[in-house]
Amino acid sequence: MNEQHVEKIKALQVITDRFKDVSDKLEQFFGGNIWECEFGECVTEAIDLALELTAETIGITPESLSWFVWENDFGKNKLFACIDDQHDKTVIDGIETFLQFEFEAMKQQES
Repeated sequence: MNEQHVEKIKALQVITDRFKDVSDKLEQFFGGNIWECEFGECVTEAIDLALELTAETIGITPESLSWFVWENDFGKNKLFACIDDQHDKTVIDGIETFLQFEFEAMKQQES
């Protein structure tokens, strides 16, 4: 893990936060879920691509980054992760913790 990895995820966080803000405003304006239409699908695909490219650049799986972004809300939800049954659970409460966990998990899988 290095500072560039952290900065890339912070940039992704800016994008997803803007997405959430715009989503809320548009749903209030239109009175419903606008993300199931063609426009929403296009925006979602663009964010998914940004997420995949960020994961690839850092060297982690898109699935783990997606979990961190959407389910754990960049650590705000303080969800637990565990490498396997032989390791303790880790609270993922921020970008640095997430990256440390991911790189440690990759080391464990290699050995």
